[in-house]
Amino acid sequence: MIHKTAIVEEKSNIAKSAKIGPYSIIGPEVEIEDDVEIQSHVCITGKTKIGVGTKIFSFASIGSQPQDLKF
Repeated sequence: MIHKTAIVEEKSNIAKSAKIGPYSIIGPEVEIEDDVEIQSHVCITGKTKIGVGTKIFSFASIGSQPQDLKF
């Protein structure tokens, strides 16, 4: 189930059993496997694969550069 306010790029690969919450953003190179739950306001970009059964909590940012300026 993909919430109607989520933005999911057409080129992304989303399993039918995955749940994507409101206001989440999924980029074109993202692969989301079975039984993944993505809560609200999550941003997943880059060439990123989310494995089976993973739960990602609200306001997470995955696949982009870290906010730590010293990395």
